[in-house]
Amino acid sequence: MSILNTFKNGAVKISLDNKQDVYFQLPNKSEWQSGTVSWVKNNVFYSVEFTGNDLNADEVKQTLLYLVNQKQ
Repeated sequence: MSILNTFKNGAVKISLDNKQDVYFQLPNKSEWQSGTVSWVKNNVFYSVEFTGNDLNADEVKQTLLYLVNQKQ
């Protein structure tokens, strides 16, 4: 199984304006939470993680997608 396939499990697929698909993992419910967005572009695997206490899933998603769009 590829790294990206591992990140796809349980993730929300989001298609960006440039047709790039990214996979958003919602923050988990542990004491320290993390949300992740991952994608492959030009055979390079990218993953950005946002970690903190009491994360809001919508805010994490918005922040991570902003970072992804900056990288594109």
